[in-house]
Amino acid sequence: MKKISIFASLSFLIIFIIAIVFHKKPSDKFDSMSFPEIESELKKLEPYAKKVKEENIFFFDYKKALKDGFPEQVVMLQKEIIDRQNEMIQKFKIGKGSLFEPVDEKKYPRLAKYIEVFNKYYTELHKSENSGPGEMYSTMDLGDIERSVMEMSGYVKQIEKDGVKIQVFDEEAARKNKEPEETISLIKEIVDFQNDMMMKIKAGKSGVFCPVDKKKYPRLYYWDKLASEFRNIRKGNIKSEHHPCGTKENPVPDFSPLRKYYKSENPEKSLLDMGFHHTSPYACGEYKKDCSKVDFTRGRDYSGPYGYCDSPIFRDQGIIESKDTFSIQYGEPNPEIHEYNWPYLFWPVYVNWWHENY
Repeated sequence: MKKISIFASLSFLIIFIIAIVFHKKPSDKFDSMSFPEIESELKKLEPYAKKVKEENIFFFDYKKALKDGFPEQVVMLQKEIIDRQNEMIQKFKIGKGSLFEPVDEKKYPRLAKYIEVFNKYYTELHKSENSGPGEMYSTMDLGDIERSVMEMSGYVKQIEKDGVKIQVFDEEAARKNKEPEETISLIKEIVDFQNDMMMKIKAGKSGVFCPVDKKKYPRLYYWDKLASEFRNIRKGNIKSEHHPCGTKENPVPDFSPLRKYYKSENPEKSLLDMGFHHTSPYACGEYKKDCSKVDFTRGRDYSGPYGYCDSPIFRDQGIIESKDTFSIQYGEPNPEIHEYNWPYLFWPVYVNWWHENY
């Protein structure tokens, strides 16, 4: 018995040493592939993921993907991505977890490394684009722009000067009332452009159809451009290669949306009356404890430069700022990812990234 015992212990020790020496640690590096190549391979693997009966839960046939010759490091990364998405959805169903909680590096080593790399890659990519004044309107919702302008029309008055009807914009009053700075700049450009056009028409130097000077009126220029592009998409004249709801390469929108402030004796009631609901706790994690008491969501659609994105994939966000003030931020990817069907497989990853960066 004693010999058997010693032999068994010795065998166990040998097996243990072999396991240490030859154990293959999950690869958390992508040395042999460039980051765009990894993204391309992940895209090719999407058909191997199928939605099961339960909403937004996926099964990934990684064995078939490996058999079909896809790189192991990318296949196993895809598996970790889908496993974590499934885990998050299950947590959200029972009122636990948060969209913004960090990835467990021990459980998902490849995913943790991938998120670190792609955050750096896309942050640098969009930082290097050097967006100038007005370029934010390239990915803004047309309805949001028009509504924000109409809501501030009370600051613009029409007068007559030298026989010409011109407009006067009370910029000082708009700033005093904390109207969005970007909308103030846009309205100033609209008023200046229209006044200049009216004066030129009076002097016989121009007609109604004069082009918008991009350097002089950049916001108005990009707004006009967005309207023309979206009109062409709706007519079917052009087909956009980009996803209408946005991706990391082409975010929608590619800026932090405008936030407008409102006065109210009862901010919560005002927001609820406007069709908002308290945001699910997992989707407002950045506001820490009891965030859903002050954080509100109203699902909506989005009409942008790449087409139309259905409601409630986007949302307006309401925030109670104080006992008599609330704010609304118009048009952003909806972080309540458990409440609707995703437009594509990696939507939760994109939503998390978008909220981290904008």
